[in-house]
Amino acid sequence: MRVLSLRALCGLAAGALLATCATVTASAAPAPNDSRTEKWIDLQVGQCVADLPPADLSRVTVTVVDCATAHLAEVYLRAPMAVDTAVANVANRDCAAGLAPYTGQSAGGSPYSITYLIDSNQDRTGANPTPSTVICLLQAGNGQPVTGSAHR
Repeated sequence: MRVLSLRALCGLAAGALLATCATVTASAAPAPNDSRTEKWIDLQVGQCVADLPPADLSRVTVTVVDCATAHLAEVYLRAPMAVDTAVANVANRDCAAGLAPYTGQSAGGSPYSITYLIDSNQDRTGANPTPSTVICLLQAGNGQPVTGSAHR
């Protein structure tokens, strides 16, 4: 059973790790004609989105768009997470470490801010030691829509 209550929409400032959650205040990019709606738990590395799900989980879908068009965020890492980890610390660490391999820039020298979503598929009776997934997304440091992929 997928448990969405552990879903986090937290930020990591590009220059420093932050343990506190941030509210995304940027406007979503207008959805182009070639956009499609997908569940955010199905997002894959390299996909760009025009919007992010609200923190209250009232919507579980996002608008996926071509990265060549204006978009709010780009998925750059999906990584497994263990049960009972310090969610914010592990997600911040994993997302920061995954930025340089994807963009060629370290979190400290990057023009991006980092946001993540956590999909928890915990089954306490199962033997899977990493039942959750952190989905790391990068955004422009100023919160404005960007055009093009950050992948290098």
